[in-house]
Amino acid sequence: AVSQALGDALNPFLERACIVLPNPIDMDVFYPNVSIAKEKDFVFLGVGDLIKRKQWDHLILAYAKIHKQIGASRLEIIGSGPEQSKLEALIRTLKLEQNVSLSGQMSKTSVAHAMQSADVLVHPSKIETFGLVVLEALSCGLPVISYNNGGIRTFENVPGVAIVDKMSPTFLAASMMQLIQKNLQVDADYILTNFSTSQYVQAIDKLYATC
Repeated sequence: AVSQALGDALNPFLERACIVLPNPIDMDVFYPNVSIAKEKDFVFLGVGDLIKRKQWDHLILAYAKIHKQIGASRLEIIGSGPEQSKLEALIRTLKLEQNVSLSGQMSKTSVAHAMQSADVLVHPSKIETFGLVVLEALSCGLPVISYNNGGIRTFENVPGVAIVDKMSPTFLAASMMQLIQKNLQVDADYILTNFSTSQYVQAIDKLYATC
């Protein structure tokens, strides 16, 4: 299984307990790029399909609660999907057209560039088996705020990750404010050591050796 949460869900139906083997990541694409300057505005970033399960409305509502308190800032959500028109309507209702953008689908390289120049990734998804976008962000040196959606527990002890236990825009907004105040930092070496493709291959080799 790609996460302990998925393994725990599958184990009751299996004769043997799942072995947890997290997804690897292409660190030739997702890496800290110090040559890319941060924007003057504080940038909150979301990445994923615009579907109900991702709960982007929670992020927009959370941002609406705090954006006037934090000075110059903006929220960018990368992705496409059937919820786009509803999210656009919510943005208009909250009068956030100048601060919130839905940027559509992007290539991996463009997503990596956005992560390298943003200040925090916010991941309000209701449920995830792993959460590859979280790993991609951390690999870029980008701190992450996420709901406790199952897969995120893979990263609960990883420096740079803040987990919000209650799925509520109010609690999400509070965590976003706390991150700004605490200046959460990512340990890029930890990510490289534990989630690189080479580490994944070594784990696969050890797994087959025990079969």
